[in-house]
Amino acid sequence: MNTKKILITVLLLLIFISFFSKLVLAENRTKLIMIILDELDFDLTEKITQNTKNSVGIMNTKTGYFYSFKNEESYFLTIATGRRVKISSKSYKGIIKNRDGSLYIIGFEDIIRELKKEYLTFSREISTFGDFFNKRGIKIGYIGNDSSSLIAANINGYIEYGENKVVYEEKWLNDKSREILEKADILILSYELNNKEERIELLKKYIEKMKCNMIIFPKTISGDVNIKWNTTLVPVVYITPDNKEGLLISSTTRREGVITSLDIFPDAANLFGISTDRFIGSSIKIMPENRPILKCKNYLKEFLNLNIIKYIFHGIIIALQLFVIFSKNLEKQACKFLMYTILSIIFFSLLFGFFKIHKSIIIYCIIVLMSSFLLSFLLIKKEKAVKYLSIFTNILILYGIFLNNNIIYDSFIGYNNIVAGGRFYGLNNEIMGVLLATSIIVYFSIREKIKDKIVLSLFFIIYFPLIILALSGKYGVNFGGYITSILLFFILIYEMFYHSEINKSIILLIFGSIFFLLNFIIQFNGYSLNHIGKLLSRIETVGFIELFDVIINKLKQLIIMVLVPPWSIISLGQLYYVYGLYRDENICMRDFKDLNIGKCIYIIFIGSIISTFINDTGIISFVYMNTYLIAILVSLHNIK
Repeated sequence: MNTKKILITVLLLLIFISFFSKLVLAENRTKLIMIILDELDFDLTEKITQNTKNSVGIMNTKTGYFYSFKNEESYFLTIATGRRVKISSKSYKGIIKNRDGSLYIIGFEDIIRELKKEYLTFSREISTFGDFFNKRGIKIGYIGNDSSSLIAANINGYIEYGENKVVYEEKWLNDKSREILEKADILILSYELNNKEERIELLKKYIEKMKCNMIIFPKTISGDVNIKWNTTLVPVVYITPDNKEGLLISSTTRREGVITSLDIFPDAANLFGISTDRFIGSSIKIMPENRPILKCKNYLKEFLNLNIIKYIFHGIIIALQLFVIFSKNLEKQACKFLMYTILSIIFFSLLFGFFKIHKSIIIYCIIVLMSSFLLSFLLIKKEKAVKYLSIFTNILILYGIFLNNNIIYDSFIGYNNIVAGGRFYGLNNEIMGVLLATSIIVYFSIREKIKDKIVLSLFFIIYFPLIILALSGKYGVNFGGYITSILLFFILIYEMFYHSEINKSIILLIFGSIFFLLNFIIQFNGYSLNHIGKLLSRIETVGFIELFDVIINKLKQLIIMVLVPPWSIISLGQLYYVYGLYRDENICMRDFKDLNIGKCIYIIFIGSIISTFINDTGIISFVYMNTYLIAILVSLHNIK
């Protein structure tokens, strides 16, 4: 009898331990709530997170559209696929609740059909957010009744748990969320504030009570972020169970306080311990910061200011060049003054990056223009003005790349358009073109001074690989510029030894050293961890069709950039100008083609052609490289 009692007691104890263990595991299991609001600005962010420690960032919401405004379907499918896509507006038809408690998106098969037609890779192994997690045993629930449900749906348009309505009552919202999260791991909640104080207060209480990972972002731009020129940037709030506070950042942007909508999918995967190598985006990190909202407000203002400044100075530089190119009665001194002004603008843009004067557009424009006019006036009688400006500009760029990125990012020439979202970090194609052009000028300027071939070769072997390294994935992260710089390196070596009687074994030794050096750079330049590495990972997942898709997209952008003004106009103008000089018998560029300055001109032009076709926005690097070429020509002859 006693034995029987003991066995029953042990059995009950085991049942209790098993039940308690499951309860603890369920309590400790990772949960994520994604709250999608109809509106969210920085003031609202402060209100809803008043009593909750949180991290804040600015999220770029760009979709597959180049220039037109996004629609909600494209926005949510960009999040759901982890890549920028676009589909027809109003393709979402509604959501219904089935008898078994699941939800179904009406017409979802038409949406998938459109994606497969538009994007070749989608027909392979690219999963939607809902499908990806369901296949890995991570369940998704949804509360709401709009196109945000596209994020939660599996490939057949079903959501396993959820409600196709929202009752804006504290008890209902809390109970329903907990009920779904007992069965699901991720809950997507579509919440309409409608600018109502009671709903703001309800959301605030909801955030305080639901102790789990949360990410909160809006559908559209609204309130204090709805500023002219801002078409993609919105606030995003990130809450963790351990109450981390700070600024958001990801490897996609490498910019403090900035993430993209492409980061949401991989961040959720990372939260559940799933590898993120296959994604274009990256997981989200938190940088400690006591006043993240204020910091993000300031960043947004700076980004928009730099956007405007960038367009203003692009316009000034293009206009001044067109004036030099097509004005038939312009004096030699006037041509020099205008071209030196352009080079001075680029130089001062970088120099004033130390002082953050871009916080005021008017002050920035006045200071940069007045400084440029003054320097141009002082240099107008200097024969080597272009060389001096190129050398100091080159030094500033290299300093910025290796020691202080901010002087590049805070200059109009080096600013990456955060709103457009094409590139967030590294060297854009404007400053890449300037770096390559000034590097060629620096090399030939030093070559004029150094007559000893061995010393010159040593300088070249040290200096130009430094330029290659500056453009590599470890620093400048401009793959097109990186390839262009390597090709220019070989062109310069060929030119250096073309007429030389030096022993051929020494040339082979130099080439061997170059290959060793380039191999070293390739191994450690960071591409394996970034763009190229991720592309190779995606190719491994979906096949070479992924590479084909990337190439097609790049070619589309290249064609658009080449054909669309103002770059098409100025590039044609530059070609017309250079060709006109080449044909002009009074000037005869052929007379100095064997001189250092002539070789410099030819190699800059060849480099500009290479960079045009290697980069999707290579036409911009073409324009800036040839800006320096034209400045050299203007400094040499009275060309009018």
